Amino acid sequence: MEYVVYLDVFFIINLFMDYLILRLTMSVIKIRASKIRIVAAAILGAMYSAAVIKPLVNHSFYLTLINILISLFMIYVAFGFKDLITYFKNFAFFMMVSFFMGGILNYLYYKTYIGKTINKLVFKYMDAGRFIIITVLAYIIIRISIFLIWDRKREFEKIYRVTLKYMDNKVEVMGLLDTGNFLREPVTGEIVHIAEYEVVRKIAGKNIGGVFVIPYTSVGEADGILYGLRIDEMAVTGNDKEIAVKNPIIGIYKGKLSDRREYGMLLNCDIFGK
Repeated sequence: MEYVVYLDVFFIINLFMDYLILRLTMSVIKIRASKIRIVAAAILGAMYSAAVIKPLVNHSFYLTLINILISLFMIYVAFGFKDLITYFKNFAFFMMVSFFMGGILNYLYYKTYIGKTINKLVFKYMDAGRFIIITVLAYIIIRISIFLIWDRKREFEKIYRVTLKYMDNKVEVMGLLDTGNFLREPVTGEIVHIAEYEVVRKIAGKNIGGVFVIPYTSVGEADGILYGLRIDEMAVTGNDKEIAVKNPIIGIYKGKLSDRREYGMLLNCDIFGK
């Protein structure tokens, strides 16, 4: 039996799936990456899938090896390179999410009514619309799982109650201990915590003077600048830890740090010492 595969549709489907897998991976590893980098990595994966749809079908060893190499390259394109441990950790989570996605797709495809309906249509007619519906369902299932199991557990364990004091003003805010925040003021070498603009405005007023200019780099933004303010005191409590910091530097972020608004600060990962 011969199957008709429309290469352009096959490419689009793989592009869509790779993009969702990368987005899910980003949610698990809690890294910020630009959409351009995610799309670029997804395009790379889709191009590879289209290129090897037939030539290596009977060479499983070489196919597996190339799959791993392409996946490593996709991780580099999407999330960059910080160090080997972080790089291979990102790769491991990418593979874990890929296998999980594949398992959900397989179940929906073969064990549900929707899957049975399109079982003989996908490769013969490349009914992309229905296949994408299954992919979206798998994405939703995994995303909900991440939220209920992974995100909630990890974030709950790392969220602290923070009290900021500046002059005669005081504000309380929830702060997330950000294991990816190694930010330091370049002249003094002091660690820098990050707070939303609205949080800082409550203690410093509307006309916040930027005492420090703090350069930083992140995935998707090579040369960024934060304005920082030195406040009088910061107290951090929660999870059996308590610390008071005199005259900390607070970087001011003009935006929302949490989509669910569960915290308004990112605490430097070195706040409790090493």
